Amino acid sequence: MLSSTTQVVNPRIFDWLSVAAGVGDAHWQLIAQAAVPPGAAVLEIGVGTGNLLLKVKRAVPDATAVGLDSDAPSLAVAARKASRLAADVQLDQGDAAHLTYPDATFDRVLAAFLLHHIPLDRQLRMLREVRRVLKPGGSLHLLDFTPGGKGRVIGSLPVEVSRRQAGHTLALMQTELFDCTQVGQGRSRLGHHAFYRATR
Repeated sequence: MLSSTTQVVNPRIFDWLSVAAGVGDAHWQLIAQAAVPPGAAVLEIGVGTGNLLLKVKRAVPDATAVGLDSDAPSLAVAARKASRLAADVQLDQGDAAHLTYPDATFDRVLAAFLLHHIPLDRQLRMLREVRRVLKPGGSLHLLDFTPGGKGRVIGSLPVEVSRRQAGHTLALMQTELFDCTQVGQGRSRLGHHAFYRATR
């Protein structure tokens, strides 16, 4: 959702797909992997309609939760959800490759099903920005599609993007961050996905 060249899915359709595909379980697994400490500052890049960020706030109520996306309609949906839940989150419109936050601002950066939205030549710029805004010892936690089977909700899209991304995610992370690893794998109705972690 963070590339100006990407066609953004209608936010309501996006939410329906997420629920139908069982993406929420993957979100909780990513949050557990991130092990967000009390009082931490967390940035989600590609926050979309806010589903993951609001789960972070539910899991760690005193965390500073910030979400970034380029799509104004999605952010409006996220803001309405946050208001209904009385969740104190910050939602910003912006570009993943040109973050406006100061250096060393965040303890954790999360991104779920984001990389495949971003052209490969812009992904490196995003990783450089992630490294800049992470505090020393902070960590990046990614979740995205990986090869391994055809999704049942939106056909072959996950397979197409995962083939493009295959073998690239870890190599990309290793150019800017440390201790880069694929932590695990999972599957939803959208297809197979993988979890990645790296530290600054």
